[in-house]
Amino acid sequence: MISTILSLIPAVLNFDLKQSGLLSALPYLAMGILLSSSGYVADWLQIRNYLTTSQVRKYFTCGGFLVQLICMLVGALALSPLPTITCVTIAVGFGGVAWTGYLVNPLDLSPKSAGVLMGISNGFATIAGVVSPIVSGYITTNNGEDEWRLVFYIAAGIYVVGTVIYWVWSSGELQPWSIEVRERKNKAEERS
Repeated sequence: MISTILSLIPAVLNFDLKQSGLLSALPYLAMGILLSSSGYVADWLQIRNYLTTSQVRKYFTCGGFLVQLICMLVGALALSPLPTITCVTIAVGFGGVAWTGYLVNPLDLSPKSAGVLMGISNGFATIAGVVSPIVSGYITTNNGEDEWRLVFYIAAGIYVVGTVIYWVWSSGELQPWSIEVRERKNKAEERS
């Protein structure tokens, strides 16, 4: 949805992003900076044993999603160039914070199957990436402000759902189904 929201700025707000290459690159610059710095902070918190792996994954992913949610709500209310560009920049930037949690999570769950897990999760993300421009295009046929507000609200709703699902069901621990039967037997023998 965020990629579609970037088309709002010239279409509805009469602001030409092409005139300012910096403004159009700013969201992705913010993402790069926040992704690198939040990854460092996440590792530091884990290495120092301030947080468990599961806590780091949940806090960073859900924290990033919540900031993005707030930006979508503020963006829906503002709909003027500076606040909208600011909200989109912060939202895309905090996507990097969320990535700190969920992009490495398949390695936590099952190092042997991380590629398959990443493929499955990226498959679902691709579906959303295909559907969101279609839905946004259908909603914004007249490029009206109320239509674009609805796009912002839908994006906010997606962040709510993602936050709840990740908070409730995510884990940063090695999963039992990932351990070979032989390894399970060895661990059981060690305990007895």
